Amino acid sequence: MAGASFKMDLGPMRKWCEAAMSEMSARKKLTEAIGMAMVASTGRRFEGGVDPEGKPWEPSSGPGQTLIQGGHLRDSVTYEASSEQVVWGSNRKYAAIHQHGGEIVPKTAKKLMFKVGGKTAAADRVTIPQRAYLGVNEEDREEVEALMKDFLEQALGGGKS
Repeated sequence: MAGASFKMDLGPMRKWCEAAMSEMSARKKLTEAIGMAMVASTGRRFEGGVDPEGKPWEPSSGPGQTLIQGGHLRDSVTYEASSEQVVWGSNRKYAAIHQHGGEIVPKTAKKLMFKVGGKTAAADRVTIPQRAYLGVNEEDREEVEALMKDFLEQALGGGKS
């Protein structure tokens, strides 16, 4: 090249970028492991009919185990993980009312219509008690800490055989 020029070797930067990409990939594996653990923990809450702290849910008035009629809510709990965070929950329309509790009122009709025990019922409003299924308890924290410890041991070379 005529005139003035400057040559920059990108080799060291490429190695740094590869190392950063490898670290991000490893971190995503950690958040995915945490997500799977929290979804499994949530599933155990459904089976036990308890909130994250082990307090039993208020029983439902309908037949079957509370929050498990058909298993749709339980089976919809999943996670999304990135290298920065993990989020787990359900995209079902009724997921939030069960998690937080609340009151359901008719929007366009005069009464709410629904079936209970095979019979049609009508009501001005229905109060749904809080039956939290999402959350983190001490057992979950311990499991996450163990996953993080294993991750750090692997990252620092302590997990090599």
